[in-house]
Amino acid sequence: LKCRQGLTDAVLGHARQRFALDKPDPTTGKSRLRVLYEILEQTRVVSQELQDLKSVPPEMVYLWDWYKALSDSRSAGFSVNAIAWSDIAAFFSLMKLSPTPWEVSTIRQIDQAFIASRADSTTGAVGNAAAMHNRMSSK
Repeated sequence: LKCRQGLTDAVLGHARQRFALDKPDPTTGKSRLRVLYEILEQTRVVSQELQDLKSVPPEMVYLWDWYKALSDSRSAGFSVNAIAWSDIAAFFSLMKLSPTPWEVSTIRQIDQAFIASRADSTTGAVGNAAAMHNRMSSK
């Protein structure tokens, strides 16, 4: 159990750091992570931020891949939605996988970290939800 908690903590550390760097800039729409990779591509210089990016523990790569596949198919509305339980169940059924409760819980925790990373620090609302609502309401 202690080992699992350590793995969960490690993958959550990676997720929080990556989500913070991957948050789109409101002005340019580009994420800091994308800019850092563009700089790396053009100059072959690895920034300190990329050097400091925690990696996913090798034992957790499969779970991170599951999360990414689920996240890529998340439903969208006025804001970023959590991955639905039904989507999780459908994913594992289609892939013919039987995750443990701990694996599902870890995926949910990663998703909560993603949702939190997209929240506006001043209001707690997920970014751009109010602006999108205002645009749609004015029509």
